[in-house]
Amino acid sequence: MTIGLYNVDKGLLKSLSTKINVMEIDASFPKLKGLFIDWIDTPSRKKPSKEFAHQAALISYYSKKNIPIVIYDRYMCITQKEYRWLDKIHAHLFEPALNNRRDFEYLPYLMELDDNKLLNYEGGREYHLGHIGLQTDSFEKYYVGHREKFPDSNVHYKVEDWEEIKYMVAIDSKHNYNIGYLNQNVIDALEHGCMVLCPIEHKYYSNMFYGNVVGDINFIDYWMNMNHDMRIASIMGVYENVKERYPEFTIEHWAKKIIEVFNK
Repeated sequence: MTIGLYNVDKGLLKSLSTKINVMEIDASFPKLKGLFIDWIDTPSRKKPSKEFAHQAALISYYSKKNIPIVIYDRYMCITQKEYRWLDKIHAHLFEPALNNRRDFEYLPYLMELDDNKLLNYEGGREYHLGHIGLQTDSFEKYYVGHREKFPDSNVHYKVEDWEEIKYMVAIDSKHNYNIGYLNQNVIDALEHGCMVLCPIEHKYYSNMFYGNVVGDINFIDYWMNMNHDMRIASIMGVYENVKERYPEFTIEHWAKKIIEVFNK
């Protein structure tokens, strides 16, 4: 059985290749027993990108041959019209949210969980507290509030590189808190040696960040006084929590889940 993979993580490709026959799909339409797509969005449906158009062509081609299709809607951007089409061809749909769209199965983003990479990071970082991404509902509470109460803290709202920041607060919108969506920014920060403090509003993931959950700005100030070794140790602690309590974030779980779907 050969499974075609379109727009996939290289680590996932490597992991799957040790268990089943897989191949990356480019511009061709090879003979397959199944197709997995990490969904590509496009700025315009009227003038779609080349990658988006090829993605649609792959789905159309293999669905007509009754080949099982599995799609990961990474950015939760599949439209209602696209969903109706995918539902009609019985595509299996995943998304990185626990409690969102009824017909999408939960599959969160992959975490690298590489302790050795973390140990290579040096202690010096320009900002005590920072963030990359949109300003969400919790921004005033955790970032603006902290800067107002602790004006001597080196806080920057729009940093360009996670390796410049010691700590970030995993703020998000009320909607994303409620559907159990953990933003990719959180994972990127951890993987680059930036400690993540979990706001108490992020109820589905408080056990992942056990000991690092913050409810107000005073807790943030407490953490910002920790040294480099303590920060790295805390990130490793999060990784251990993921392995023990949230294995769905691991590449082993992803590979197992994909294989299970194609073996049904």
